Amino acid sequence: MSWRLRIAGVDYSVEADMPTISIMQSNKHRGGIMTCDVNIAGKAKPRPKSLQSIYLEHVTAGSADWRLFGGVIATSEQYEIQPTTYGYHLTCVDLTRFLDHVPIGASVYTGAVSDVVKQIVQDWAAPGNLVTGALSDPAPDAPITTNHVQDLSVQVYGFQPLYIPVSAALDQLARMVYASWWVDPYGDIYFCMPDSTWARAPLPTVAPVTFFNQDLVAGEPVGMTTQSLPLLDADVDWAEYRDLRIAEDATQLITCVHARDYQEVSTVPAEENPSNNAKLRGDGSTRFFPLYNTPVDPAHTLVYVDAKEYSTGRGNLRTEYIDGTPAAPTEDDWCFVCQSNQGIRFNLAPPSQSSIRVIYNYYANGQDVMKNLTLAAEVAAREGFGGGRIYQILSDPTLTQPISLSDGTPPWLAAEQITLSRYGRIKYKATFSTRRSGWRPGQVFAIQSARRGDQADAASYNTWGQTFRQRFWVVQTSTKLNNDDVADTRVEAHADIWGE
Repeated sequence: MSWRLRIAGVDYSVEADMPTISIMQSNKHRGGIMTCDVNIAGKAKPRPKSLQSIYLEHVTAGSADWRLFGGVIATSEQYEIQPTTYGYHLTCVDLTRFLDHVPIGASVYTGAVSDVVKQIVQDWAAPGNLVTGALSDPAPDAPITTNHVQDLSVQVYGFQPLYIPVSAALDQLARMVYASWWVDPYGDIYFCMPDSTWARAPLPTVAPVTFFNQDLVAGEPVGMTTQSLPLLDADVDWAEYRDLRIAEDATQLITCVHARDYQEVSTVPAEENPSNNAKLRGDGSTRFFPLYNTPVDPAHTLVYVDAKEYSTGRGNLRTEYIDGTPAAPTEDDWCFVCQSNQGIRFNLAPPSQSSIRVIYNYYANGQDVMKNLTLAAEVAAREGFGGGRIYQILSDPTLTQPISLSDGTPPWLAAEQITLSRYGRIKYKATFSTRRSGWRPGQVFAIQSARRGDQADAASYNTWGQTFRQRFWVVQTSTKLNNDDVADTRVEAHADIWGE
């Protein structure tokens, strides 16, 4: 195997100082970076166009059967070696660059998440496309394809990644469904679930592994679970992975989450009338009547003026979206639910001395505490005092339930579940070096070692078990070319898919 460096189609393998080639790829900051030195002898001017960063020349590094890197030159630093020999220190970014700087306009996407991924790339990062929306500059000739976007049936409704890069939109979609994604050295996007064969780390053995689930992927069971995963057996493969280190971190351990400062929909409707709200009495001219609480919407509101009913069923109760501005001609006998100024407004003023009665569900201040009592008991037993209840406060008004009495998980409850899942465990990080090719961020595998386990504990949130078995995701890799035949890769992997 012989390493080759090509820039703009020109082979610079002879001019390149191969041991200076260093490649870092990461999911912590999306994409990869390669640095290298190229020495040009015999002429000082003109600078080779292929070594100038402004032209975004395509750079590849690797061998005939293993491409290590594909990208473009980001910076080019010239230095003089001697009067007739000049060196160029190049910093190159991988092909994710074509997704990082292209902003998405005011587009709304609905459909299967895999179809949405493909459509976003087609709309905003495909070769020769024009950037539409508020921008009119042509997109670059992006060598991006979507041949490895896994078909996923999860539906996305009204996804609008307004004026953010394509890569940021793909990050959001990946987190929605717990997928990994990356751009390979050939410019093809991989977007796949952890159980996809595309996400497997390059280990020769794939076997069922039973482990305590530290990072719950959608649909997976809590606690012990079994999956077929590429297996790194640290006892059997000791010679190859002798520098394997497994670190645990309990600095952010949380056992209880307290959400507050959000608004939730009342489950029992309130009723206001002249007996408890003196302002609910018509005078023949007043059209707006304040309420004690904020009504959620017309669908969960009934208004009576004496015996006359205003409701969505009768088609005469609607939403006032803009304070003071009706959604229909003022001569119609309609009533409007006003969230912005917390009340109701009539197009036609109720008659003098009429009784106004409002029955409605409303937004109320909410708070909730979610606890992992099993984990708290483990912490208490380990510390020897207290209840093991370590709190995280979520003070976030944006967690307000957006649609009244809607089905599904309220935002505040989802935030609690995510926080407790993220921080309700000791974090594991594994690092090791290898000369095996093909490692990259986004891959999944398992580490097993009977020699590294605990003395008698069973595997749990905070104990390894007598045999250490855990699923890991590759978060970052650093590859260094030693010579024309050998490359060393340093792998950093976490038990959390995002490395958080």
